[in-house]
Amino acid sequence: MKLDSRRLTLLLAVGLILVALTLFLARNANGAAYDAPAIKQQKPSVNALFHSVAATAGPHAIGILLTGMGDDGGEGLLAMKQAGAVTMAQDEASSVVFGMPKTAIALNAVQVVASLDEIPGVILANLGSES
Repeated sequence: MKLDSRRLTLLLAVGLILVALTLFLARNANGAAYDAPAIKQQKPSVNALFHSVAATAGPHAIGILLTGMGDDGGEGLLAMKQAGAVTMAQDEASSVVFGMPKTAIALNAVQVVASLDEIPGVILANLGSES
C-alpha cells in the first residue's frame, strides 16, 4: 500500500466496539519514511518507538509488548511507565516466543500481564484513563 499522506486513520474493531486512531507518519525532506539507526541490532526498534511515545504522549498512552524474540521494547516500555502511561505485556501461555514480554516484566516495566484474548478488554478499560 502506498501512502501519499502523512496521516493514516485506522478503525479497529475490538469486540463490538470500534476505536478510531490517527497515526502521523514522520517523513524526511525527500518524502521518505523516517529512518533511524539500529538500536541493539534492532531496526526498526521498539525501544525507539516506546521512548518517543513516552516523551510525546506520556500519561496519555498505552504501551503493549506482545510476543517476540529478544529483548527489544523492555527499556522503552519502562520509559513509558515512568512517564505515566499504562503498560502491558502478553503472558507466557499465549505467547509464541516470550522473550520480549519476559524482558519487560523483569525490568518492572509492566503494570498488567494478560493473555492475547484479555488485552483488548484491558485496553478498553484504560481508554481515557491516566495512571
